Amino acid sequence: MPRWALPDFVEDILPPEGLRVEHARRVLIDTCVAREYGFVQPPLVEYVDALTAGTDELDDHMFKVVDQLSGRLLGVRADMTPQAARIDAHLFATQPINRLCYAGSVLHTHPTALNATREVIQGGAELYGVPGREGDEEVLRLLLAICDALKLKNLYVDCGHAAVFNALAAEAHLTHSQRKGVREALQKKDVGAVKAISSHAGLNLLPKLYGSAADVVSRARSALPATPAVTKALEDLEHVAALVEACGAQVTLDLADVPNYDYHNGLVFSLYVAGERVALARGGRYDNIGAAYGAPQPRAATGFSMDLRLAAAHAQY
Repeated sequence: MPRWALPDFVEDILPPEGLRVEHARRVLIDTCVAREYGFVQPPLVEYVDALTAGTDELDDHMFKVVDQLSGRLLGVRADMTPQAARIDAHLFATQPINRLCYAGSVLHTHPTALNATREVIQGGAELYGVPGREGDEEVLRLLLAICDALKLKNLYVDCGHAAVFNALAAEAHLTHSQRKGVREALQKKDVGAVKAISSHAGLNLLPKLYGSAADVVSRARSALPATPAVTKALEDLEHVAALVEACGAQVTLDLADVPNYDYHNGLVFSLYVAGERVALARGGRYDNIGAAYGAPQPRAATGFSMDLRLAAAHAQY
């Protein structure tokens, strides 16, 4: 192998793509700052326990190295959301509301999609202290405003709600490992794998609950247990679907779209460009993650991250 050869699934960004990616980064930051989001630049490496606080799912995606100064294990960040949560918990915890945005590289041990790079240029925004629909609406409007500034066309948003899965998993008394197994099976729409782990009727129905907002909500209300958590989640999804459509994007609901990371506990969403199988952006609610960083009190949290290289590829100039 030549000395200059790069590792598998790691590559240079060359002209003219480099300028397009930088333009997308500037559009994201400028749009966020114009809406009073403060720009932060977390470090590329942190202690592993800080980067995985609130979820252990990130551990498998993270490169690790021993710190030659402290002897402790360092991780190269695989996602910037936990870093933003740490910053909020320690530096802005006394502020009733805090808005942060960021942009930079994250590194994954394995590509997340076929032919995907392991170094993702990630930009995003996080909103702390605004609960429920008000916060969800703000971050969705911000994401769609960034897409509008990039002149992205033919967008659709796929929405789910982590509270539905969490309520059904609790009702089924799943262990942590069983929850992880069911979550992975739901992401693959593998009904057989879900049944092999749990016979809970609601969990086994989730892979079939996808499609138009009105249809999914109607079927879910008829088939799922009418617990307070499930009822509120379906109301939230109706509200969000109306908002997305009013902003000019298409919307679908998928109650089996359970997020990869266990810290999500409310609305979750993925934004796509028509014809693209990989999500352009993902986000959702993750209330009270600050507790893992010693935050003095519970705090609402929601936000999104965007693949800036993918956004640049579809942007219109």
